Amino acid sequence: MDLFSKALEDAVKASHAPGAVACVGQRDEVLFCGAYGLRQAVPLPEPADPGTLYDLASLTKVIATTT
Repeated sequence: MDLFSKALEDAVKASHAPGAVACVGQRDEVLFCGAYGLRQAVPLPEPADPGTLYDLASLTKVIATTT
């Protein structure tokens, strides 16, 4: 999971996303859970945490059409 964590950290550092949260599990076991970057940038920056939920409504058409 170190590569997964590094990929998320690198994406945030490269400004590909303001923040990211990922949790990976198998059955009833959490294998990885991490939060990177910001949950909000304005009006005041707030760091992301594992409980952060992002609005994905703007991605629905692209993801649904592509897949």
